[in-house]
Amino acid sequence: MILKKRAHSGSGIELIIIGSVIFLIVISIIIIVQKETGESKRQELYQEAGKVGNIISTEVENAKSSPGTYSRKFFVPETINGREYVLYHKKTEVIITVSGVEYVLFIDPNVNGVLKKGWNTIEKTGNATSYSININI
Repeated sequence: MILKKRAHSGSGIELIIIGSVIFLIVISIIIIVQKETGESKRQELYQEAGKVGNIISTEVENAKSSPGTYSRKFFVPETINGREYVLYHKKTEVIITVSGVEYVLFIDPNVNGVLKKGWNTIEKTGNATSYSININI
């Protein structure tokens, strides 16, 4: 009786190939999930920065639309979702940057002064057609 030898080396290579393919699939899924999570966090921070922008925009629009002189104090949050952020006012732009996410707000060119975190005072002088809006001046 003659017994045939079975080759076992082929099944070892197949196992390595199958394991490698499964490993690549798992790594791909992890990368996709992390990317989606990171993007949703960025979107959330952008929306929260937009809320701070809305506070500023509303105050400027209220001052602009008032028929005569206007003066009011308003509060700009110190943090966004517990994170520090940068608030920068340059002529007609207010830029809010939090954790690498930038929100840009365009405001009236008649706005002068320096926006800051915390309490701000906004004042309008003039009338409906010729006016100046000052913040913290």
